[in-house]
Amino acid sequence: MRPGGLVLRIVVCLAALPVAAQQGGGFAPILGGLPPSSGIAGGVEYRHPSLARGAASLNVRAIGSVNLYEHLDVRLGLPPLESRHLFAELRLRYRNYPEEGFWGLGPDSRKDDRTSFRKEDVDYSGAFGVHPVPWLRAGAIVGFLNVNTGPGKDTPEPSTEELFLPGDVPALDRQPHFRHTGGFAEVDYRKGPAGAVRGGFYTVNWTSYHDRTLGRYDFRRWDIDVRQFLPSFQPTATVAARFSAAFTEKDPGRQVPFFLQPTVGGGIDLRGYRQYRFRDQNSAAMNLEYRWRANEYLEAVAFTDAGRVFANPGDFGIHGVRTSVGVGGRLRITERLLVGLDVGWSREGLCFWFRGSEMF
Repeated sequence: MRPGGLVLRIVVCLAALPVAAQQGGGFAPILGGLPPSSGIAGGVEYRHPSLARGAASLNVRAIGSVNLYEHLDVRLGLPPLESRHLFAELRLRYRNYPEEGFWGLGPDSRKDDRTSFRKEDVDYSGAFGVHPVPWLRAGAIVGFLNVNTGPGKDTPEPSTEELFLPGDVPALDRQPHFRHTGGFAEVDYRKGPAGAVRGGFYTVNWTSYHDRTLGRYDFRRWDIDVRQFLPSFQPTATVAARFSAAFTEKDPGRQVPFFLQPTVGGGIDLRGYRQYRFRDQNSAAMNLEYRWRANEYLEAVAFTDAGRVFANPGDFGIHGVRTSVGVGGRLRITERLLVGLDVGWSREGLCFWFRGSEMF
């Protein structure tokens, strides 16, 4: 994998494609879509819902940021299966994130030990499953994940390998390539034109990673995401709550690579701390938001977050939980989120998060 410029080349190639003729096809701009630590991000999306006379659909997303983050996602679906309550999809995902933060492992990592590393990976996968009713999906995923990490570019802070030793950080010096298999189940009965205002969303994912190259990093991971949206005493307000958790397990003599370990911190869960501030083999986080629509364009948010990481599943609990509070604003056009800003406060100070997509 060669970092630098890949997404730009993809955008140029997309511009040469013909615009899809059917409704819902063609090009659309993207604002955001990358980790909040990437800086201001944007790109382009190309959709063709009816390739090969309706036998397939194509979706391509190419996104870059001011901090030279790159993300490419290509999906090829089989629309004819939808009428039979089935789905199937092939996917290619490329990511090049040059300034990922790392403070060490465990809940007691020090604020002053921030380093950065480059994470570059390519994931080739296929998903298939059933959706017997509109609000339920379940299926399986199989694929291959190739990973490369290297020196971080977030100067003047040191690169991760300059401060931490390979013996203390699994897979810091050599990265395995994986075969991964897994399954998922998803219940989605959210209601609202954009940004759910009623209902719920619940999903569980299980993934087994098999180390194909080094034979030391086989492990399993569970990811849980529960979201609930409730009416408020004000007709233009919503109370939104989320619980998310990730658990890993491994056989004796095996390790979980640091770049695949669960994290908390940042614009996606614990907004008073920097992105990926805490990292360990398990994590849990909770978010509570009060969302009030001032008018059809502006939305105000007050929130509180809590989260922690821990080494063993048996350590799950409230001991050592980190918290943050804050406020935010959202600008919406035709109900779609155009841009937002969250300001979170914690014992480590203030953090500002610009976003181009929903928090949850």
